[in-house]
Amino acid sequence: MLRGLAFWSLLPFVSLQALRVRKSALRLPPASGPCAGSIGSGAAFRLLAIGDSIIAGVGATS
Repeated sequence: MLRGLAFWSLLPFVSLQALRVRKSALRLPPASGPCAGSIGSGAAFRLLAIGDSIIAGVGATS
């Protein structure tokens, strides 16, 4: 009961803050260079990574 009351009373403030952050957040370009390739002479392996900007190299300079 109290949790629901807190949620509904704070929703307008949180929504406004979310819109403000979305407008003012810094958007970095993806990293340049190849997205696939091989390095070294070891055994090959596959790696699956989903949903993270670090995986895409966002903000990486080289």
